[in-house]
Amino acid sequence: MKNVRLKSLMALVLAGAVGSACSSKSDNDDDNAGGSGGGENTAGTGGNNTAGTGGNNTAGTGGNNTAGMGGNNTAGMGGNAAGSGGQAAAVTVASEFTCPAGMQWGDPLPAEAMRKLTLVKDGLKGGEGGIWVESEKALFFSDLQRDAVPPVAAQLGTYWRMPSSSKIWKHTPEDSMTVEWLPGGGANGMALSADFKKLVVAHIADQSITAIALADKSKMKVADKYMGASFKVTNDLAVRSDGHVYFSDPLWQSHLLGDPNECQPTEGMTKVFHAKPDGTVELVDDKLHNPNGVAMSPDGKTLYVTSLPQPMCGSGPNFGKITKYEIKADGSTGPGMDFITAGVAYPDGLTVDCAGNVYVTSGTVKVFDKDGAALGEIGLQAGGEGLSNVAFGGTDRKTLFAMMKNAVASIKLNVPGPN
Repeated sequence: MKNVRLKSLMALVLAGAVGSACSSKSDNDDDNAGGSGGGENTAGTGGNNTAGTGGNNTAGTGGNNTAGMGGNNTAGMGGNAAGSGGQAAAVTVASEFTCPAGMQWGDPLPAEAMRKLTLVKDGLKGGEGGIWVESEKALFFSDLQRDAVPPVAAQLGTYWRMPSSSKIWKHTPEDSMTVEWLPGGGANGMALSADFKKLVVAHIADQSITAIALADKSKMKVADKYMGASFKVTNDLAVRSDGHVYFSDPLWQSHLLGDPNECQPTEGMTKVFHAKPDGTVELVDDKLHNPNGVAMSPDGKTLYVTSLPQPMCGSGPNFGKITKYEIKADGSTGPGMDFITAGVAYPDGLTVDCAGNVYVTSGTVKVFDKDGAALGEIGLQAGGEGLSNVAFGGTDRKTLFAMMKNAVASIKLNVPGPN
């Protein structure tokens, strides 16, 4: 019995050391949902165990242990992996909402006469991003602050101010209040962290992916370099439930940061990246011209990225495309495959519902099923202009919010979406 107790005591001490080490790492490692290295554990390193290191085991250290060293934590030592003896938890897109299992979804769109966005908040100067936070019962979104007269790159019709002037707003539908949550937020696209405690944003002000704590608004860098080089202008992102982050790095607004190449061909210059939970950054794709919106399927297995084949400031047809990538269990991605190659002029942000339907901003909100077949579109309300991004929200997740250059609007749909 002495040896058993001694081993249990050592395991508890080790769990504390692991938890301390994990908490001192970068922000992606801060997504540990279960404290000291054991995920959802209730007793030291045993995950959901109730007796020492063996969990619910019935024979030695293996048994039916469902957590072990790594448990269900979302960063730390093992992400959603099972550690040394457990069973891996399901990996999904990071969301407080879980899509109902076994549902046979019908048409996601309302009757055609009702396919119009309704104004939520106007007076913006560059609405972007958008993520629903259920714990706050609120939509968070960016306002990038456009200027009407560009002092540089006069060929651009409109122009972004210096990115540090970007704001983050918080809208609560219950009381119809919209408040400035973080002035100078520097954010463009945004997602929710794997522990649901932070906004993870494409921080254009310092060319990084940055996490902003919902509790105190403190900031931590998730990723800011690839192979020693700074990113161009991080734009949009998606987060998986085990802490893997995928983001685009085009050349939008890069002239503001001193880059003269915004309107030049960008083969090999603009990229899609993958930041692992340990902070390592990998290349996903460097063949897309100005990759833009980024979204993930609810099951966390497919990544979608919009892009523009022709240089924004040059000649060429007004069209774009959506590329999809398989996301493997370890977070790595397969080669890009064409998903939509026609009918999406200058595509921007996008999202995916629980049936796998894809909603992309492209003049209107265009909707495609998981195989790429067009299902219809959602039009703008009079006065709305410049659709930029979309996000599901509301407690039932059936409200689609649309961010625009000058406003935020919404519409009720028939199928929910996690983000």
